[in-house]
Amino acid sequence: MKSLVTLISATSLALLANASDADTPVEVMTAFYEIADERPFDPAKFAPFFANTFDDHDPQPSGGLESGDDVAGFFAGLANGSTDSKHVIEYIVPVGEDKALVRWQFVGTHDGNMFGFPATGNAIDISGMELWEFKDGKISGLWHVEELATMFQQLKAQ
Repeated sequence: MKSLVTLISATSLALLANASDADTPVEVMTAFYEIADERPFDPAKFAPFFANTFDDHDPQPSGGLESGDDVAGFFAGLANGSTDSKHVIEYIVPVGEDKALVRWQFVGTHDGNMFGFPATGNAIDISGMELWEFKDGKISGLWHVEELATMFQQLKAQ
């Protein structure tokens, strides 16, 4: 048991180190999604991933993500609304030298307040694709497409 605790602790430290030590956009995004799916979710762990400036190239009608803190807040909303949620990563591939393309499926149970929708116990299962942009090894921009209409249908009480 002691060796398992040591292994888990070492793995956690390695993930934190990866945020600042990763060499490529693919390595950065791999570490990013591992931290995004940790429970309990800790938004402070996202800070090392982001450049001082951030551009959401595909803002939603209600507004875009303007900073790494906004992205962390969005992921916190996902985690708080679905404590068993996770991203099933289909692939993370490089695009040129300064971008990574991520295709994912987000699955979980709606067991908490998520973006104003009270818990229903419904299953959540959506897919999305994101193109993350980097400057000096940090995330500086994002293009994204998600099945938000499907998710909002799944969040409604039945």
